[in-house]
Amino acid sequence: MRRSIMTLRPSALQILLLMVAAAGWGVLWHRGGHLALPGQCGISFHHWLDWGWDALALLMLLNPPGPMLMMWGIMVAAMMAPLLAAPLSAGRWRDGLAFVGIYFTLWLIVGVGVMVFALALSLLPGAPLAYGLLIAGLWQITALKQRSLRRCHAHGRDGAVGFTLACIGACWPWMLLPLLVPDRMHFIAMFAATLLMAAERSLGRVRSLKIGSVNNRKFYF
Repeated sequence: MRRSIMTLRPSALQILLLMVAAAGWGVLWHRGGHLALPGQCGISFHHWLDWGWDALALLMLLNPPGPMLMMWGIMVAAMMAPLLAAPLSAGRWRDGLAFVGIYFTLWLIVGVGVMVFALALSLLPGAPLAYGLLIAGLWQITALKQRSLRRCHAHGRDGAVGFTLACIGACWPWMLLPLLVPDRMHFIAMFAATLLMAAERSLGRVRSLKIGSVNNRKFYF
């Protein structure tokens, strides 16, 4: 009985991660959730057609890499830190801080591509969020998404890098969506995306859906 009670106690690193997440949400709340991409200064799809890649280059100048990476880092800290509790509790890494460092470093690197992608979507006609939802929906039923999610459920058996890459493969569309919503909706979008990612992790293999009759493949949500 004593041993089972001890296993329920969070480790110091897990508590630290929750504190980091709380601090991240505090910063987001203090800023009103306004951490999405800065303004486009009127650049539109017509400019994309006329200027080609110069339009995206101009958007990058209007959105300096430093502030964008800081914004992304705060998002990752707030939204992803709580999801590290399960793999760290498994005790598969002797140096939990090294694992956390690898996790956030890889997410920061991927964040560059995600933010550039969000800028490119903002140049297309129509609502960028609609494109993001379409991408997230299609990605949800891909084999890579399903494989990544199964590896996430393995709680780090592939090591720090393997777990992080699986997490990125499973979650990057949900991290993209908050970058595409209007200013007043940023905080709500990030909170909703966090709940969706947490639900995917917690449901695990309990719920599975058969999509059509494509080789009787099971898709996990």
